[in-house]
Amino acid sequence: MKKVIGAVLAGTMVAGLAFADPKITFQYRLRSNMYDQTQTYRGDGSSSTNKTTDLFALNGYGGNGDTMVATVSNDYAGFSIDYDATTGGVKKGSSTSDTSFTMDALYAWLNFGALKFTAGSFDARYTDKLTNGATNVNLTDKESYKLGVWTGLQSGTSNVATLIYGSKVLYGYDADNMGAISSDNTGITSFSADYTVKDVLPGKLMMKAVLNSNQFSVDTSDGTDKKYQDSGYGFEVGYLTPNVADLDFVLRMPEQKVTVFGAYGTLLVVKNLKAVLGFTYVNDSYDGSGDVTSDMHNGTSTKNTEYAFDARAQYAFSDKLTGIAHFNYSSIKPDGEDAETGMYIVGDVYYVVNDLITPEFSAGYYMTDLDDNDSADVCENYYVINPSVKFTAGPNAFLSVGVRYQGAANTGDAKTTTQTKSEISIPTVFRVTL
Repeated sequence: MKKVIGAVLAGTMVAGLAFADPKITFQYRLRSNMYDQTQTYRGDGSSSTNKTTDLFALNGYGGNGDTMVATVSNDYAGFSIDYDATTGGVKKGSSTSDTSFTMDALYAWLNFGALKFTAGSFDARYTDKLTNGATNVNLTDKESYKLGVWTGLQSGTSNVATLIYGSKVLYGYDADNMGAISSDNTGITSFSADYTVKDVLPGKLMMKAVLNSNQFSVDTSDGTDKKYQDSGYGFEVGYLTPNVADLDFVLRMPEQKVTVFGAYGTLLVVKNLKAVLGFTYVNDSYDGSGDVTSDMHNGTSTKNTEYAFDARAQYAFSDKLTGIAHFNYSSIKPDGEDAETGMYIVGDVYYVVNDLITPEFSAGYYMTDLDDNDSADVCENYYVINPSVKFTAGPNAFLSVGVRYQGAANTGDAKTTTQTKSEISIPTVFRVTL
């Protein structure tokens, strides 16, 4: 790790001699659970473990990680590299360290006036997700982070995405991210071109086209001849009318038989209010036949349709008091089966008392099996209450502590599986950015 960081710093210093505006950012974030107790439930009373308590899990709240971001740019080009490191710690009930070191983003860009090209591994979202909580120990930063189809939908005790794709991934989650293939797309390479029109229309128009590295199609139907396409593609149009609205339309084909459409709008009419409305639709027509094209399409039918409605709002009541609300309704219909639906509602409010203290309160209700077409009560609907407080040492340097309680809203039918009835934890976040 030290050699890699040293090499990156050396390269950045050399590049800084040629670029007008070098910028280097270091960040360390430790996300821990100082206390966590989970109580499980089985309706037949046969569970051998009713409570599990874990103390001082330094990687227990999403894992600890130090992030180094180095960016160098001038008026016509730039380069950015972002490395994440999980610096050790053991998992619950294990003595095995989970140390890892991964590249989170590596990309460069160049401009020809209003035309911009970007290449590498990066996220590219146009619409604000409105996840700007204060403490980093809140529900809008964790539970409902991204727009699109919710990956938490269940059918009975099984995750719907896992039933279809074999893992908890969906094309419709984070669908507006033009640097992504699905909700599990770590390390892919993308190449995008976007053109921005200013001072011609009443607002600002942005048009983008992108290629995402992914085995889009394989065709061996001509005997000895083979045809491959090794990238999916997508298009995006954004249009901003200042103090009125910011619109975003996305059309993507990450694979040959998958179409993703998204329409998102940010309302800017009311002072101090940002409101986001979104619709996401996915059609996966892969029936399991033909040549294998990807890990998600591996010879088993994944035919399904997905859609989601998002509604979010952030309102600054004053310079000190801010409120945030998230709503999502999602549906996934596997081919030939009933649709599985779910929804969540999350609220968050924080108040800046002074330069040192910022308290925050989050609460959410999550229905992972809203349709309940299996007529089972197996802890699939739950609520979360999450107060927290941030102690700020200075700009971008703080320590946050919270209490998180999750309780099941329905029990009784979990006869053959063990489900989470309740969980209480004390998450903490230590974060320094320089």
